[in-house]
Amino acid sequence: AAALEHLAKPRAKGITMPEKLDFFHRANLCYGQSALMLSGAGTYLFSHVGVIKALWEQDLIPDVLSGASGGAIVAAVVGTRKQEDLAEIFDPDFLSFDGQIDSIISRLTPGKHGTIVDSNLQSIIARLIPDITFAEAYAISGLKINISIAPAEKHQKSRLLNAVTTPNVMVREAVLASSCIPGLFNPVTLAARNVKGERVPYLPTRKWVDGSLSEDLPMKRLSRLYGVNHNIVSQTNPLVLPFISAERAGDGIISTITQTSLDTFKSWGLAASHLLQRPLNDRSTLSKIINGYISLVSQTYTGDINILPAQRILNPTTALSVRTPEEIMDLMHEGERSTWPHIERIRVQTHVSSTLQRLVNSLDKSLWRNALNGGATGTRKPAERLKLVSDSTDSETLEFEAADPSVKAS
Repeated sequence: AAALEHLAKPRAKGITMPEKLDFFHRANLCYGQSALMLSGAGTYLFSHVGVIKALWEQDLIPDVLSGASGGAIVAAVVGTRKQEDLAEIFDPDFLSFDGQIDSIISRLTPGKHGTIVDSNLQSIIARLIPDITFAEAYAISGLKINISIAPAEKHQKSRLLNAVTTPNVMVREAVLASSCIPGLFNPVTLAARNVKGERVPYLPTRKWVDGSLSEDLPMKRLSRLYGVNHNIVSQTNPLVLPFISAERAGDGIISTITQTSLDTFKSWGLAASHLLQRPLNDRSTLSKIINGYISLVSQTYTGDINILPAQRILNPTTALSVRTPEEIMDLMHEGERSTWPHIERIRVQTHVSSTLQRLVNSLDKSLWRNALNGGATGTRKPAERLKLVSDSTDSETLEFEAADPSVKAS
């Protein structure tokens, strides 16, 4: 890292500015970077807030954030504010949910599906997240937030929304969609800002639901979009924690037996779900829940560094229950305590990539200052370099929107 700092200095000899820019952009792309992934969590999301707090205090929040379901709320809250303004989000009064959110059990009661709870969730998200687009969020925070959403219809692809693929999409609707558990909440239509600055529906014929159902941790897409090759995962999903709880227990006989038992239980659960699914109507609530369960347990839920709560068995039926300020603080402290043992490992493993990213940003600013002052640089503008990287990205992942967001993207 010290050698990189020396090369970036203006007085470094034997290297011109165009060569320096080209070297650092190539090095940044080749070396890769880290991402912080916040899993689906329901109201266990406050544990993610504790993780963010522990990393923020050490200046270790990666530039790339992803979130699904409850994790999407936290990622959006962090990614729509300046770093110096994040202190307010650690106040339990700021985070507390004003209205009542029913438990999953009560939502399954006939007649409970409707707009009351949905509108309450919408008002909570509106209070926590400003009404801005992904591009505007990036301009404010400098963080690349990514929100996973899943299609409400069958035979459609999931999406990863961010400032690169969907810059004009509104963050609020993206988070609302990612938080809507199918069968319990109504699917959501995305919104965007068109060239006139007006709010318009984005892909108006499509509706979207909980992103954790299809892509809780979008590792492949983040790798293609940003060159992410190091994943820090904050995992609090109560439905999957039991299946990964033995991961840190070691290689002893007890650990092996426990992991084998969990794998067997997972296989039996999947088989039973497939059998139950056959006689059910595709549109029934139970069928949607079973589909979601199958998708959930079939995914990968761990990364290179895994931040897991000490208590692995969480009650999934309370995942939508409102939390008191005391419970919020307990969950935040749990997230902090779970993060502290990983702090130095994160610092060491992200030091070079964060240094490269900082130097690239600094050199790009110098490039623009030179351009504004009439200086010739003999190299491409940052926007042109971004276009070159984008052109080489997997088209299935990089789904660019049309110039007018009201037009259906291809």
